Amino acid sequence: MHKNGTVFPMLMNGVTIKDDNGKPLFMAATAIDITDRKRTEQKLREEKEKAQKYLDVAGVILLVLNADQTVQLINRMGCEILGEEESEIIGINWIDKYVPEINRELVKKEYNRFINGEIKLFEYIEEPIMKKNGEKRIIAWINRELRNKEGKIIGSLSSGQDITDHKRAELKLKESEEKFSKAFHSSPTLMAITRMADGLIIDVNDVFIQTLGYNREELIGRTTTQLDLWVNPKERNKFTKMLKEIGKINPFDVDVYTKSGKIITTLFSGEIIHLNNEPHLITIASDITERRKTEQELVESEHELIRKNSEQFVLNRIITLGNESQSLQEFLEKSYDQVLDVVGFDRGGVYLYDVETQHNILVLNKNVHPDFITAVEDVDISKGLFRRIFDEYKPFYIEDFSKFMEGSKEMGVYSAAIIPLRSKDEYVGSLNIGSPVYQVLTNNELELLVAIGKQMGIVIQKFKSEKLLKESEEKYREAFNRSELYKDIFTHDINNMLQNILSSVELSKLYSKDQSKEQEFEKVTNLINEEVIRGRNLVANVQVLSEVDEIEISLSPIESSNILKKAVEFVKGSLPYKIINIETESFQNEYFISGNSLLINTFENILINAVKHNNNANIEILIRISKLTKDETNYIKFEFLDNGIGIPDPMKKEIFSREYERIEKSKVPSGIGLGILLVKRILDSYNGDIVVEDRIQGDYSKGSNFIILIPEAK
Repeated sequence: MHKNGTVFPMLMNGVTIKDDNGKPLFMAATAIDITDRKRTEQKLREEKEKAQKYLDVAGVILLVLNADQTVQLINRMGCEILGEEESEIIGINWIDKYVPEINRELVKKEYNRFINGEIKLFEYIEEPIMKKNGEKRIIAWINRELRNKEGKIIGSLSSGQDITDHKRAELKLKESEEKFSKAFHSSPTLMAITRMADGLIIDVNDVFIQTLGYNREELIGRTTTQLDLWVNPKERNKFTKMLKEIGKINPFDVDVYTKSGKIITTLFSGEIIHLNNEPHLITIASDITERRKTEQELVESEHELIRKNSEQFVLNRIITLGNESQSLQEFLEKSYDQVLDVVGFDRGGVYLYDVETQHNILVLNKNVHPDFITAVEDVDISKGLFRRIFDEYKPFYIEDFSKFMEGSKEMGVYSAAIIPLRSKDEYVGSLNIGSPVYQVLTNNELELLVAIGKQMGIVIQKFKSEKLLKESEEKYREAFNRSELYKDIFTHDINNMLQNILSSVELSKLYSKDQSKEQEFEKVTNLINEEVIRGRNLVANVQVLSEVDEIEISLSPIESSNILKKAVEFVKGSLPYKIINIETESFQNEYFISGNSLLINTFENILINAVKHNNNANIEILIRISKLTKDETNYIKFEFLDNGIGIPDPMKKEIFSREYERIEKSKVPSGIGLGILLVKRILDSYNGDIVVEDRIQGDYSKGSNFIILIPEAK
């Protein structure tokens, strides 16, 4: 320690001084201040650590080999690539451990020759090394020799870059380039690579040379402009502009010159590629000269054929549309578009003729002003101006329609033509076409329109006939089903009546011989009488049903309460031996319904049904009449409440839903007789309705309530 308190390092040496006998007398010592030396050592140590840090952060392998091929130094990157720690590498023979066996002897030999000064060290070399896990990596080495002060070679310093991935990418690129080259030169289409900047030709394939008539030397290194290949140079400018914007061009036609000056048409497409970081254009073209020529000839031939056979073509199309269309409206829409296309008009419509009213009804229109439609959508063609315009035999054409209809020009009709639609000798309507500007129809066009009108008339008549046939088929099918149903029910009811009469006759024979059975005999004869009445009513109902099915129903206002009173009197009079109590409510008022003479059959059948299906000694029936409004319609409501056997819920809808169904004889439900069906048929013809409910809600066995709704007369 210095006098001033500073601590500094010293290097001390001491020796012990002894007498002749070897006894220590004193110690002599020397001391040297080594402060500067220590500072120098510390600085060197720091520099070494700093250098090691530089080595470790380097992005390449740094490797120092001794003359005996052992590793003197390696940085962190080298350790990471090899997959080992520094301690495992330092002092190891580099060539024996890290050079693949196949190269090992040669590398050893060459390194030794380098150490001996026989050859120079390769400044750059790409060599594989072996990682700890056996994986090979390609390293690009930059090498420098190391010499001592005397100039003797003592080893080497190398920096290595792992280029394994780069080499693999190069290999793939090379393979890709080879494939591209093969595809390019063997392609059956014209292919060329040109520089985007100026159109300089870089390469062409054999087909390009053969088609254009040049040799390769005449093409390579020259521009398309110099060769004057483009018939229209502006197309190339447009082409390159689009390429720069979207990167590729879809096929389009381009005319180019061959060497001889001949023009050929090519189907041309292209895409931008980059060669040496510079944009180039690869183009593909097919010679379609002959194909385009053939196509043009075909188009001209087709035009000529259409021009010569336009009438037959259009007529055939009308026939086809008539066969393909599912409805008359569909046919009219499609065929009318055909008509407008043929003559170049753009508006108008189709009228269908109503024989009864002698009116033409507009059923289709295209681009017609609403006010014009209002004026002519339903026209009487039997008189006046419309009789002349809508001629049943001849076409009517006028260049200025405003002479017949004031304001027609303002509504978009200047010139117009009206063509009759005829099916053989029958007029079925008219075909109307118009133009908002002055337009002339030639005689040939008018003749074509007349022919179209005849063909359309035939198709229209066909659709009408098919509709009538279909309606007729449906009508007769329904009639057949009803007749089968009536037959089944009639047979069922007659069999029951005859069986009841037969049983009653047998009982009457027994009771007539025994005076004590006089009361039973009277019941049996009453039963026979009742079955006879049922039979009479059954026959009457069949007759009425036939009338309802066959005649056209006409309705008129009828006062219903008086008719209902007559029905009550009829039922009581027909069954004098039964105790029938029929009460009425609101009969003092008048109720007018929209009906006809069949109304009394409706009331009689409802009342007879109430008596028929009643096992009580005293038959009670209550009739109510009221008014109600349903779905904006005013109805008269009739209710018939009885104390009969009632109708179970499943049967309530069943008894009214069998109108057009075939009922097997063995499955005719009880209570579904012709009388109820007759009631349903009559009410349907009145646009009325009938339902049945329990007289006492929830207990059908206490009787039924038949409710009838009939529209009130206006």
